[in-house]
Amino acid sequence: ATSSCNCGGRSVTYTFIQKPEAIGMMKHVSYVESREGSWNAAANDIILQLQSAGVQRGQVVQIDAHNNGPNEHAIFSAHYCLDFAGRGELGIKYAATNSTDEWGWHYEEANKACERKSIISITGSCNEDGCNVYYVFYYDGEWEEDVTHVRHVEVFHDSWSGAAQMIIAELFKAGVQFGQILSIDAKCTVDGRQACFSAHYSKRKNAGGKLALRYKFIQSDQSWEHFYLWGVAEMAKIKPSQFIAFTTSIAQGYHTSVGFVFFQDIKAGAYMGEVPVSEWSLDGLWQVQNTRGQSYFVNVSGASAELTDEGQWEKTDVGLRWKQGDANGTWSGIRFEKDAKAAAVHFSTTWTRNNVAGQIMGKFAGPLRTTFTTSTQATEAEEAQTCFGFMLKLLDPAIQAQRAPEVDLQELRKLGPGEMPKDPCLWGITLRQLQHLRAYMYQDGYFTRGGKLFNPNMYDVNTDYVKPLTDGLGISLAVLYNRDCPEGAGSCAKIFISHAWAESFLIFMATLETAIGSQNPIALTDTLWICTFGVYQNMTSEEIAEAIAEPQYSPFAKVLNVVDECVVVFNDRTNVFTRAWCVFEAYLALRWAKIVRCIGLPPKWQDAVRHIVQTPKEQWKANIADFCQAHALKVADAQASNENDLEAIMKQIEGKHDEVDRRTNCLAEWALKDLIVGEFQSMGL
Repeated sequence: ATSSCNCGGRSVTYTFIQKPEAIGMMKHVSYVESREGSWNAAANDIILQLQSAGVQRGQVVQIDAHNNGPNEHAIFSAHYCLDFAGRGELGIKYAATNSTDEWGWHYEEANKACERKSIISITGSCNEDGCNVYYVFYYDGEWEEDVTHVRHVEVFHDSWSGAAQMIIAELFKAGVQFGQILSIDAKCTVDGRQACFSAHYSKRKNAGGKLALRYKFIQSDQSWEHFYLWGVAEMAKIKPSQFIAFTTSIAQGYHTSVGFVFFQDIKAGAYMGEVPVSEWSLDGLWQVQNTRGQSYFVNVSGASAELTDEGQWEKTDVGLRWKQGDANGTWSGIRFEKDAKAAAVHFSTTWTRNNVAGQIMGKFAGPLRTTFTTSTQATEAEEAQTCFGFMLKLLDPAIQAQRAPEVDLQELRKLGPGEMPKDPCLWGITLRQLQHLRAYMYQDGYFTRGGKLFNPNMYDVNTDYVKPLTDGLGISLAVLYNRDCPEGAGSCAKIFISHAWAESFLIFMATLETAIGSQNPIALTDTLWICTFGVYQNMTSEEIAEAIAEPQYSPFAKVLNVVDECVVVFNDRTNVFTRAWCVFEAYLALRWAKIVRCIGLPPKWQDAVRHIVQTPKEQWKANIADFCQAHALKVADAQASNENDLEAIMKQIEGKHDEVDRRTNCLAEWALKDLIVGEFQSMGL
């Protein structure tokens, strides 16, 4: 600061502040690792390694504790970024606990140690002899007066993704806002049975707005270096202001490890996270699936609701078309209860269908999805029964009204013929744009035929909308939507969507919007590569054959090699892993070490749930593995709509059938664990 006299008897004072250089994404993150026989020795060594690397205070991203099991070496990893503005000598200190006390005691001690400190990380791990260790790393001599009244939340779960979802929910319930989280840490319980997350926060810190936490997740049997490099790659995709935590842990059974990057979503986010509880509604068209294998639709309007059968495929002169079922029923006495403070929404109703009656008790898991239990009254033919299931909202009047005016497709068509970007990665489309397409179709009355629901598949949508909208333009529907990008360059896809065209378009959309169980939904602004919309569908059969003659060089493979992750979308009509292209896509994604996650209800989930939830919970995961092994698929049995495609794909994986079978069946097993352990366990079964 400097001062001087001024004219008119005034004086002036100027304070000059060195503003940190603005940086974009966390592009140049590096890491060091220490392994020692004792935890304090490893902690001291990791600090020395950071000093040797020339790291200054303010440049450490995360310090994380983990090991390969309770009786193995202590491991600390530290990630840092020299692009961050340094504040002088590193000066890291730590407070540590190491005892057989419950985790809660460690958390309380850490809360005390955090008071008015400049916190770097709060991290822990299981240790030998039934002990746990917990460390608070901080910059010595720096004081943060608003880091007071530090509190914590903790969750345990049988699945890691389920635990991650739970810790986010607990932070939300605690009223924590963006900027108030001090740490999120993953660890395995001492007995090696459960996933555990803890998070510390201070609500005295300045709030940066609503918390919109998302995470990226990896589980693998690879070395720790693989996880450190994965963390570097994931951090490179976000801004420093978004970063919350990077944490790793040995997983249950000590055969695999997990890694998580938590970050604040500064984009529009998933639709589920955008709508306040006060605006949630039952109104709209829902699809119901339960563990008895039943599937039907419910159209709710106010206090009334009509039920109708799922329907079936029928042959017509133009191919397969969906025929709505004739059976129907009603809901009556609908009770809809919202508790905005607790972020809880419940409903109950009495249902009648085909001369059978019963009760439904539902719990919302977002504005577009519920889980429920349903009971039937006893009849002469059957005893009273209880089952469980899911409801997905397929058509929400509020979304249709909101999205419909956002884009004028006919105006975009008037711009005339265009050119497909040479890079297929630029053939991306966002979930928000897909919501507009659905609203456009809804306004056309497309989902009603003869007064009954028409539930089109992707073949129908391609024939009735994708081809007509792009006819004569030479560009795909995704590129049409993004004609306003610089020089018509298209929108670069970040997520590859693997799906089967026989699926219901409406259920496909609802699955992207909501996911199931502990799965992560797609964010509205995530750019997706979906072949139906990304590929120019008006090509001749010869042009299509040429483009995919060699699957390993096809647009599909080129995009998979570049994108961040691959999302497999399950459906209720066909098993995606009986389709050759889906098997090949999953195989390539896993082979190229992409993040692969599955969303939707996996095949035979009703059979699995009926069998597994009757057994003790501690046996669920083993029983899921046994179930999947009994229902394992073989790539040799996969089919494709085009025999040439099938022949080309089989040629690519010749001699690798066992590997492909193992990888794809493993995905199905993970999906069932997400569903059964992640969802039904939380229902208190």
